[in-house]
Amino acid sequence: MRYALKWAGGLLLLVILLPVACVALFGWNWLRQPVSRLATEKTGRELVIGGDLQLRLGWPRLKVRAVNVKFGNPPWASRQDMLAAGEVDFALDLPAAIVERHLALDIVALRQASVFLEANAAGQKNWLLDLEQKNEEASLHIGRLALEKSRLSYDEPAQKTSIVADISTRDDTAESDVIVSAQGRFRGQPFTAHASGGPVLALRDERRPYPFEVEATIGRTSGRATGSVTGFSKLTALDAQIAMRGDSLAQLFPLIGVTLPDTPAYRTTGQITHSAGMWRYQGFSAHIGNSDCSGTLQFDRAGQHPGPRPFLHGELVCRRLEWADLGPMVGTRNGENSSGIPTASNAATERHRVLPDIPFRSER
Repeated sequence: MRYALKWAGGLLLLVILLPVACVALFGWNWLRQPVSRLATEKTGRELVIGGDLQLRLGWPRLKVRAVNVKFGNPPWASRQDMLAAGEVDFALDLPAAIVERHLALDIVALRQASVFLEANAAGQKNWLLDLEQKNEEASLHIGRLALEKSRLSYDEPAQKTSIVADISTRDDTAESDVIVSAQGRFRGQPFTAHASGGPVLALRDERRPYPFEVEATIGRTSGRATGSVTGFSKLTALDAQIAMRGDSLAQLFPLIGVTLPDTPAYRTTGQITHSAGMWRYQGFSAHIGNSDCSGTLQFDRAGQHPGPRPFLHGELVCRRLEWADLGPMVGTRNGENSSGIPTASNAATERHRVLPDIPFRSER
């Protein structure tokens, strides 16, 4: 009995020490090929780890570092690789992987990386990891993301959108603020932006606000904003001071998804906040054409007001108001004077009308 227990104890010790000895002698690089094969089997796309692979065992996080990493694109994509990075660091949530059977990465850091994201007209998105790239659940759950000396590209031809952003840190340290310079086209309009933010982007963290400053121009609309955003993936909350100018308020629809009327050129400043489906633009001042107004507007997309439909309401105080500047809200036409009264030339055609006959944009 004693002899058998010694053998059992020796065997258990061997099982424990053998992997430790292998790691001590050969490191973790022997895992590169098995990991690559597994990724190819699950996604149909090639994963290549060309440099060292290091693991730091721990609970509940397994920390991984990989050098010279490439992850391929599906055949329909316009580029060969979705990701090419000089160095990748991430922390894997082990309970989520073992119990819930999905990959959740607490934090991902990419250095000297090129990331290419693409969506096509068939609804496929190259960042979805199922074989068809259509399952929204088949994506990496990344809590926070850090990028250093990297380039991020996004293409969506069906929306006439193609943007390239160069990302660097302010003083080449991991704890430094991130600087972003972007350009391209957004929904068919020329797009440029310059922004700065904190070192770690909180993608799914719904408690930690991410500070940012941005100046951007889309078509003939330009603006700047300073504030914070929480939970990028769901846009849980937003709080920012903004200043904008453009040719017409209607041109904001592709940006904010809120239908506004056609107006003369405008400029405005104020505070914009968002939470729980509610957008609020408060304490603003606005010059629209020759009109000078201020107040607060609120847009409820979630239907929390009485009734199920999205709802826009607010209060305006105007020091100067020319009805023609805001008249499209109620259907005034070019033939009307600044008081909104039809002129003689079109009075006859308007005499029996209650609703305006200006075009109704049902897609909005």
